[in-house]
Amino acid sequence: MIPFRSIPETCFLANNKSARDHPDFVSEAIVKLLKGQYIEEQSEPPYCVNPLSVAKGKKLRLVLDLRNINGHLLKQSFRYEDLRSLSQLFEQNFWFFTWDLKSGYHHVDIYVAPRKFLGFSWNFNGKLRYFIFCVLPFGLSSACYCFTKLLRPLVKRWRMMSYASFVYLDDGISGHKRRIDASAASIIQKKDLSCSGLKTNEEKCHWEPMQIGEWLGMIINAINFEFEIPPRKIEKVKKNIQEIHGQGIWIASHIFLMEELRFWLDNLRYLNGYNIRPKVSLEPLTIHTDASGVGYGGYFTSLRDVNIHGHWSVEQSGKSSTFRELSAILLVLKTSVQRLQHKKVKIFSDSQSACRIVQVGSRIFELQNIAVDIFNICFINDIMIETQWIPRAENRTADVLSKTIDLDDWKLHPELFVMLHRAWGPFTIDRFAANYNTQLQRFNSRFWCPETEAVDAFTKNWSNEANWVCSPVALIIPVIRHMSVCKAKDEFKIGVWEDFSKIQDPSLVSLASSLSRVVLNAKDRNTTVRYAYGWNRWKIWSMSKIGVWYLPAQPMFVALYLRQFLDSAKTTSPVDTAVYSIRWGHILAAYPTRQSNRWFNLPTKAADEFSLDQENLKILSHLTC
Repeated sequence: MIPFRSIPETCFLANNKSARDHPDFVSEAIVKLLKGQYIEEQSEPPYCVNPLSVAKGKKLRLVLDLRNINGHLLKQSFRYEDLRSLSQLFEQNFWFFTWDLKSGYHHVDIYVAPRKFLGFSWNFNGKLRYFIFCVLPFGLSSACYCFTKLLRPLVKRWRMMSYASFVYLDDGISGHKRRIDASAASIIQKKDLSCSGLKTNEEKCHWEPMQIGEWLGMIINAINFEFEIPPRKIEKVKKNIQEIHGQGIWIASHIFLMEELRFWLDNLRYLNGYNIRPKVSLEPLTIHTDASGVGYGGYFTSLRDVNIHGHWSVEQSGKSSTFRELSAILLVLKTSVQRLQHKKVKIFSDSQSACRIVQVGSRIFELQNIAVDIFNICFINDIMIETQWIPRAENRTADVLSKTIDLDDWKLHPELFVMLHRAWGPFTIDRFAANYNTQLQRFNSRFWCPETEAVDAFTKNWSNEANWVCSPVALIIPVIRHMSVCKAKDEFKIGVWEDFSKIQDPSLVSLASSLSRVVLNAKDRNTTVRYAYGWNRWKIWSMSKIGVWYLPAQPMFVALYLRQFLDSAKTTSPVDTAVYSIRWGHILAAYPTRQSNRWFNLPTKAADEFSLDQENLKILSHLTC
């Protein structure tokens, strides 16, 4: 029976254009339906004469346009089983097989009385002929519900036998984690379908268990445990996109759509492949984010002391609140990407629009770009992201972080920095900066922000680095103290200092460890800082060259190092500092000094070998006397 909630009125409707455009196909399809006894010819027009349509796909399909009838049917809710259902039971390296029913709907007979509502007409050689469907036609809205319920007993039987089985209308899939059991399931289900009077389309069936196969238009890769779009579909989509681009439709109202098409044209193949069961971390991470007119903030609810903060540029602060809230989510992800890799992350924000845009995108171009950036970060780093809106009252900590103003958040003018970088560099790391004001690619920051190497520069070892330090005024003394300690401590691990590592007596170990501080304090603090900086420059230069050792220094390479100062130095100060800094480093490491090592006669030997001019020779000789 057809589940009517009201009786349709009698009608006689003309066939649709799609049917009239394919008259030969329609005629052949009607003849096949007559031979299969799926329809009956009528001498008079039926109660309802409905239009015929032709659906285009891999092949043409005759469809009865029952819109006039469907409006009078009861809507019965039910649940399809599709790829999402399959992902709950299939395991990696699963063995499966697929089957397809031939003309699935036509297996269901229609009760005689309602057949008059399923009529249609067609012109054969100038004569109009009338027909009614005797079976479930394609086009009846209740057909999906009816056919799904029809196959439910078989699915239940197979699942009771411990086979993971699913049916989507007339397409079925089943299997088992062991190949031998999957083969047994294939034999059983093929027989059950036949005994139930259901005919399978053997051309589309794949009864032999496999680990990579296609179902519902998607490739199921049980080895990689991914759903993939078939290559033929990717090529078809790319071809269609290229055709649209070729038409040159660049009206302002279409720019957003064209940009989205370009994105898929460039990334469809790269993004192909979705994990059947996305990875879920044992400890899901939750993050709160917020944005204000001056900056953004965020924090991890499950991790202590991980506060993220940054300021907006003048341009960003003038953007919409949605732009800032969405940017806050992006920047927090960038900052924490290493912590979030291969994890499920839930982000809480008090912006409903930002939460939605992360999931579905936006028609506003600049917001869509941010959403795409968020997607790319998550895709590349295997992050499963979920967003949820919360009231502002529940997001107070992130709100406070977003409104924090750091009065010491400033930097030297870039032109002045370049001058100092050329004269005293190259610097390798900016110790007091943020992602929006750093002078160098590497930097430390006060709060966690994108690309920072560490929070709190004083927790890092500054040795073996050329540090650019533009610190708050209040931190100048701690900076000098930290530089003094870090710059020299490596020199107390080499030379004669290596002998101290062999001391075993506990009472002597503490004395040995304090000896380095005694040596450092032997000179004025300012002198120590100046020599430590010069010594570090020599170390960085040496380590950047092949075959050059900074300790003990080789005379020829020291000469080459000093040679670079002679062309640019207007006074003897740079050369003076370089010479005494290198000597200072050797003294700390307890290497031989001038009295017993020819290194201190370097300038004279270097002049002979490299033909230094007399003026520069006098400078070097004077400095080492």
